[in-house]
Amino acid sequence: GEIGVWCSNLNVWKTIAKTGVSAYVFEDDAYVTDHFRKHRESILYAVPASADFFSFSVPEDQRNDFYYRRTVLADGSWTNYSSELHRKTSSPHYVDEWISTAYQGYGFPAMYYTPKGAKNILKLARESGITEPVDVQIFAWALAGKLKGYTMAPWAPEFAYHLNAKTQTRTGEYYDAV
Repeated sequence: GEIGVWCSNLNVWKTIAKTGVSAYVFEDDAYVTDHFRKHRESILYAVPASADFFSFSVPEDQRNDFYYRRTVLADGSWTNYSSELHRKTSSPHYVDEWISTAYQGYGFPAMYYTPKGAKNILKLARESGITEPVDVQIFAWALAGKLKGYTMAPWAPEFAYHLNAKTQTRTGEYYDAV
């Protein structure tokens, strides 16, 4: 269950922090698209050097969150969205045509963590404990400004998704991440 997912991720972050090497991390049910295979390095090149993590996936039901500003509480949880709908480039999450600051509330089948990010996540986990599913907690910390998280813009092509979330609206070739 969730404790096992946390333990697995904690072990990965410890390894990244110890080795000082950034790493891709995939959930066991992750699929990556041709876009991931062809463009992942150019996407990461555009991610700010200060990043703690990058998510190659945004769940379809979270993509509209890009256009709203969330009110984030001190503990990292968030309240209702503001009523102000932002346009593409006026969104508080806009970075460039492919990249945004993390705006979703969950879901990370394909992630990229930096050593600095792994250390920051481990520190936050020690300080606050495990209070939410790991993906919810990571994005809550990012939305609260405690982590520098980035993700795909909502209009970007799909790079990765959860196998169990595949719908008939998805197109293209998909591959097991190994």
